[in-house]
Amino acid sequence: WANIQGDNKDRHLLRPGNRWTYEKTSGTAWHASLGIKYGLTKNINAGLEMEYLRIHTTGSHQWVHDVENVNRSWVNGVSVWSEQISFTLGFEYKF
Repeated sequence: WANIQGDNKDRHLLRPGNRWTYEKTSGTAWHASLGIKYGLTKNINAGLEMEYLRIHTTGSHQWVHDVENVNRSWVNGVSVWSEQISFTLGFEYKF
């Protein structure tokens, strides 16, 4: 488990003019992993590992665009999250 602080500045280069978004967020994350190993023969082991990571933050968002003459802000207007799962299968040879 972890406490998260985020500070993001994003320049949207594919848009005309200067368009920027800024976010300041805070939240939590947690990470878990599990692995097992099994001996196939005297010298060969097989292993399987699984990892899970979840990050979730909320906070403020500001949008600035000079061509559209926009400068808007939202307090608690952004929710950012990420969920990642990975699996690893491995073999090892003991010599």
